[in-house]
Amino acid sequence: MPARTVKKAPLIWVPVYAPEAFGKVEVAEIATRDIEKINGRTVEISLYDITKEIEHQFIKLKLRITKVENNKAYTTFIMHDMTRDYIRSIVRRGTSRVDLITDMQTKDGWTIRIYIIAITIRRISASMKSRIRKAALQALSDRVPQLTLDELVREMTLGKLASLVAEKVKKIYPCKKVEIRKSKVIKKEEIQQTIVTPLPQQTTS
Repeated sequence: MPARTVKKAPLIWVPVYAPEAFGKVEVAEIATRDIEKINGRTVEISLYDITKEIEHQFIKLKLRITKVENNKAYTTFIMHDMTRDYIRSIVRRGTSRVDLITDMQTKDGWTIRIYIIAITIRRISASMKSRIRKAALQALSDRVPQLTLDELVREMTLGKLASLVAEKVKKIYPCKKVEIRKSKVIKKEEIQQTIVTPLPQQTTS
């Protein structure tokens, strides 16, 4: 007898939605025969796919599908990165490149690794680079703990956080460009609220 052919499940297209940070807009579609198997998959898009603004074409986003409901896939933010072509275009002869990589924790307990690049208008010394890194780190320390992850992702990808860092850095040395060139979520910490119980008052006789 001829072998029986197993009938494949029909192919369905599942819409994929961006995280809350980007307004949960539809950003892609995934073809699958088993909708449950797409949970955990990663999706790579450009910020342009969300904003439709030309200047965002060089910003790449990586998202992870974390919930599938009613034949729709919802994602969380994993990382963002600027293209190598863009980074090469802003690093020119006669300038200095200053890099800073640091881990910061958001108000809602997420640890995120942030990569900053600053391009000075002229070549500078190692000691000046160190001062710029210190100023950039201070700017991040002042801002990031005040933000939730969604708020931070918006500020990093839409340029607000880079502008705040640039304001701090330019007091040290003029820079032609300051960018949050990359970020990635590391982990989530439990935020523990400390309850202080007052000691009973002592009475003196």
